Amino acid sequence: MDLGFVGSEYPMRLGLSSEIFRAFITQSDSHGFKVHARVSQTQVVLRVVNNEMVFRPELGVCEIESEGGRYPFVLKFDLQHKRAFLNAAMLSEMVWILNSADLITVLSFPIVGLGNLMFTQLNPVAPN
Repeated sequence: MDLGFVGSEYPMRLGLSSEIFRAFITQSDSHGFKVHARVSQTQVVLRVVNNEMVFRPELGVCEIESEGGRYPFVLKFDLQHKRAFLNAAMLSEMVWILNSADLITVLSFPIVGLGNLMFTQLNPVAPN
C-alpha cells in the first residue's frame, strides 16, 4: 500500500462541517458522480453537474485555507465511494478536502481519539 500522500503538503484546503458535507453528497449523487468545488476567499461553490450549493466562510462550518493566497482554486473528487464517505462523515465533525501540488485530492475525516480516515484520488491533467 502506497502511503506517500500522507507526507504530502496540501497548500489548498477546504473544511466543511460533516452535516453540510453529508447533505450535499446525499442530494448530489442523482445528478452525477464528479464533485467540483470552486473556492475563493469569500465563498465556496460545490457543484455536481447542475446541482449547486454556495457557502460562505464560517468557523466550524466552512473553512478555507490557501497558502500564499492562491485564489480561486478548484478541488475535484468523485462519488464512487459515496457510502464510505457518508459513513466516515458520521464519525467526524469536519470533513477536509485537501489538494496537493502533485494533483492528489485527499478527503480527510478526523475522528477524535482515533486519527483520520483518508481517501485519495489522483486528478489527471487535462489534455492540451
